[in-house]
Amino acid sequence: MRSLGNRTARPAVCLLALAAALSGCDAVEDALTPRDSEEARAAVESMSLTRLEATLLMAIAEQIPPGEMPSAIAPAVAMALPMVFTPADCVETEVVDATLTMTLDGCAGPRALSVSGTAAVVFTAADDDGATLNLTATGLEIGDATMTINATADYAPQPLGAHRASVTTEGLGTTPDDLIVGRLGTYDIEWSDACFSIDGEWSSSLDDEIFLTSVDDYYGCDAFCPAAGTIVYGRTRATGADDIQGTALTITYLGDTGAPWVATDGAFGRQELQCTEDPDDREPPGSGGDDDDLDD
Repeated sequence: MRSLGNRTARPAVCLLALAAALSGCDAVEDALTPRDSEEARAAVESMSLTRLEATLLMAIAEQIPPGEMPSAIAPAVAMALPMVFTPADCVETEVVDATLTMTLDGCAGPRALSVSGTAAVVFTAADDDGATLNLTATGLEIGDATMTINATADYAPQPLGAHRASVTTEGLGTTPDDLIVGRLGTYDIEWSDACFSIDGEWSSSLDDEIFLTSVDDYYGCDAFCPAAGTIVYGRTRATGADDIQGTALTITYLGDTGAPWVATDGAFGRQELQCTEDPDDREPPGSGGDDDDLDD
């Protein structure tokens, strides 16, 4: 016959075992629960600022008449801008030689661009009927961000109404939630109609730290969620460095309002995006969708 002490000890042992098992389940569940990441948020915000800057550069570059001298490019673009932005009286222009100064107030433009503020563009002639444009601005409101820009774009029109530009950029932007991101680097844009792709690499400063952002096959249309592309993002040792020190995040755009990310240390998550899904579900050329060209 067992003693009362043995009978009371057994449930206690069982409860301890059950607690340990539950604790183990919780640990597994915690390991499988996506984590928030300040780095992932900063990476997508850095990409968003680049996208906004690129959208403004595209709107200007499209107005460049082929084969003209710089002194003729500036007035031609100035004449075109009231037809590019709406309402037509939202933009005022001033031309001095090859320099165009634009003052925009609540302007809406191509690819769902919205912009207010003053920017200066200096044009230089280039080969292949293209041109180089240097865009500078301080406190320019683009979309929901406020940006300081110093970007130089080597622009060339392409066959069948397509366009291409290689951009060197230096500036910073303040996002809607007051995240301040500096950017220094290069990227390429290809576009036609409402859709565009971006590939590039740049350093981003954030809270006295430097991060490297590498973007491949980013693709979007209008202001909708990016349909494709990846970002590799992580701390680097200095501005201009081309390698990541420590943990790297890879973020993948899938066309919806969240971008999944995975880190080299095993962490993972889903970064929410401030965008609307494209009702036309447009995909990049060569992705297996209905699009054969870079268009809408």
